[in-house]
Amino acid sequence: MVDGLINDCARIIAEKKTTEDWFDLSTLKEPYRVEGKKTMGYEIAEQLDWHLPDVIIYPTGGGTGLIGM
Repeated sequence: MVDGLINDCARIIAEKKTTEDWFDLSTLKEPYRVEGKKTMGYEIAEQLDWHLPDVIIYPTGGGTGLIGM
């Protein structure tokens, strides 16, 4: 837990990833999350018999799911 705001957390991670060999898992800073979210697009397409809808309404925070699809 970081006592502060999300910017404080980002600053600490930026420092520690070089001095403590931490791995930064922040949104869009590692490829695995986007690759995992990509399966949602494939699942939607498969469930609709590969006929894609005109619109997909998807709630998002950091946008990783949208980018992945």
